[in-house]
Amino acid sequence: MKIFIVVLILSITWTVGFTQDTYVSRNSTITLLGEYKGESIQCQSHALMASIDYESTKVIIRFPLKSIKTPIDSLNFLINKSKAEIYFEGFLDIEYISTDDHSPILFQINGVVISPNLQKQIQGSGELHHIGETTEYACRIGLEFELDLKEFGINDVIPGLKNEFKAIINQMLLRRDKN
Repeated sequence: MKIFIVVLILSITWTVGFTQDTYVSRNSTITLLGEYKGESIQCQSHALMASIDYESTKVIIRFPLKSIKTPIDSLNFLINKSKAEIYFEGFLDIEYISTDDHSPILFQINGVVISPNLQKQIQGSGELHHIGETTEYACRIGLEFELDLKEFGINDVIPGLKNEFKAIINQMLLRRDKN
């Protein structure tokens, strides 16, 4: 019986410790910059959700493809038909993220984008800023990825898109996950 109680206490302690290190952001913005039919285009989604484990530096980012809005009605029509979710899973190239006050941290991020019928390794860079004197938010993070749409097969579905696009996630606020 004593062993059972010790195991129960240890498992509860481990679970609480594990979830305390996960920080989330909901309804963040991703901006995609590129060209369509020779003109610059800016697309955005405000439905990006992300989580970062401060111990392992594992990052998960996801958003529904149909949440992307462009200034071009015909593109919006094509995008809105999609039921796909864009999912990214990767790691920052730092050991861990401190919850204590710290200077801005520059990092590289490597991971895999997963969407229907595709898994593609990508890398990017970013910067993490600690937000002091607040109990609601811990950090603000920005990420940038250079994307080749040809590798994702998007050019085949939407003719006229230039291959090179930049994905920017700016000022994403992270708060402790309460789940």
